[in-house]
Amino acid sequence: MRLDKHLPPNAIQIRYVHAYYEGVYDDDDNFVEEYCTNEDTATDVYKLIRKAHREKQSYYYRRRTSQLSSDDVRQYRDWTDRQHTTDLPKYNIKVRKLGRRVVIEYNPEYALKMFDIQKQKLINASKPRHKSGPRLYMADIDPQTLAQERARQSIEDMFRDMDRELDTQPMYPSERNEHE
Repeated sequence: MRLDKHLPPNAIQIRYVHAYYEGVYDDDDNFVEEYCTNEDTATDVYKLIRKAHREKQSYYYRRRTSQLSSDDVRQYRDWTDRQHTTDLPKYNIKVRKLGRRVVIEYNPEYALKMFDIQKQKLINASKPRHKSGPRLYMADIDPQTLAQERARQSIEDMFRDMDRELDTQPMYPSERNEHE
């Protein structure tokens, strides 16, 4: 099955070069830091996204496995969607997966839709999740009186429990079990 027909028109293929990282260790073999060994040749997808937005051009690259392309799409789509925090969408980019390809597509309609979703999330985040019901019975009582009422209720419950225990215990020693 040919997937080329599902690519955006005039999309440009980029050769993807994975970044290789090496660690730096001190004299005691403790890890100190990590640096990219092929920084000049590795593909910087964030720069590619900015370039696609600036030039209004679509790009795509291939990954070795479908899982790697899924991970890339998830990472870069989340990043572009989180960038929509101003009055207008920052990047008119849609990142999607096509087989083992990662397509970085210039799509202003998608960006506007995602911008509206992000704005709605911010509005909903400030709202309370549940509305608490009116507490009419405590509206007229000050906190000190309320604490006294709770203490009185607790003492009444304690006496009521003690009375129940006395009612269930036998009154005369002859009614008791010999093992008690």
